[in-house]
Amino acid sequence: MLVVFTILGSVTIVGPILYFLVRGAAIEPTLAEIRGWMTANQTAVSMTVLILLGFVLLSDGIEAIAL
Repeated sequence: MLVVFTILGSVTIVGPILYFLVRGAAIEPTLAEIRGWMTANQTAVSMTVLILLGFVLLSDGIEAIAL
């Protein structure tokens, strides 16, 4: 599970950097659009991440009890 989390976390950082290196300044409007969307929806994004984290912790706890 930690490996998946690390890969997903790295992709969100490395992806835009690689895209910038390939496309150059042409990516700036796309990044601005993504930033605008994330700013407008930051509450929903945060809630989704925290709910998913809660499900992972809950499933780990249930698995520990079942063993």
